[in-house]
Amino acid sequence: MTSGASEAFISDADLIFILFRARQSIYRLSEKEVAKHGVTLEQATVMRLLKAKNDISIDEICRIMIREHHTISSLIRRMSRKNLVTIKKGERGRIELALSDKGAEILERIEASRYREGFISMLNAKEKQQLAGYLKRITDTALQKAGKAEVRG
Repeated sequence: MTSGASEAFISDADLIFILFRARQSIYRLSEKEVAKHGVTLEQATVMRLLKAKNDISIDEICRIMIREHHTISSLIRRMSRKNLVTIKKGERGRIELALSDKGAEILERIEASRYREGFISMLNAKEKQQLAGYLKRITDTALQKAGKAEVRG
């Protein structure tokens, strides 16, 4: 990282700390915003995933959110009790999840709040693409080292 004389060396530990602070700051702001709508950040994330992909499985949600199956199963049961999602038994015992009307309405209000503007929109399109690429590489490497490499589907 010391390609130029004017660039200061940033250690891996410093970068990890910076990533942690950025994640915590974004998480806290997001958590506070979605709580105004009566849901948790994890519930809002599941609702976004269900909206984006109608036939997403619990296993896919676990992989994307990097959570254990029992954690997501419990979360979905709680969401069903709050009428945020519907759960049906499909073919061959497959669980079919869908966003309920109430869940869709709440998600629409969250997305309309535009709370994310400012801390991401300050980057231009190229910077966003680069950041996404770097974060994906870091995540993939960390998951691989943890023995939880993502399965591409």
